Amino acid sequence: MVLSEADAELFYEIFFPLLSYVNIKKKVIKGLKAFDRNDHINDTDAHQIAQKLWDDPAIIDRYISDNKDKLNEEKIEILQGFKRAHRGMFFVERILISGFEEFLQDINPDLEHMDEYERDEAEDQKKRMLTWAKSLGWKKNDASNMSLL
Repeated sequence: MVLSEADAELFYEIFFPLLSYVNIKKKVIKGLKAFDRNDHINDTDAHQIAQKLWDDPAIIDRYISDNKDKLNEEKIEILQGFKRAHRGMFFVERILISGFEEFLQDINPDLEHMDEYERDEAEDQKKRMLTWAKSLGWKKNDASNMSLL
């Protein structure tokens, strides 16, 4: 699946407040205050919180109930879809090269030829992409030929 930029933004707009809610309710990372997509959250912390979410997907219903005034129908429908998530190892049948190439460029930006603003933006995008990849179970230590099969 390849998300458009607008869909990716919508995902982050929905998912990070959900993770924040899970953290508050499940007390996963002590001392971590409420956060949203604009805040920088440690990748490891986000992964731990996401694991608690997937352990108890019914918390999504509680989140929707507690936040009905902030959620439109589209966001509620997307949140309901999160409850159908599956854990496990999945195989990639084919890669849309442009999307994969963009992902690789995002996690390995060429900072040398960028001004300060572009570097900051590239670093932020790298963090977002690595957070997303880690939320799917990707780990740098797993980047071997064997784990790619």
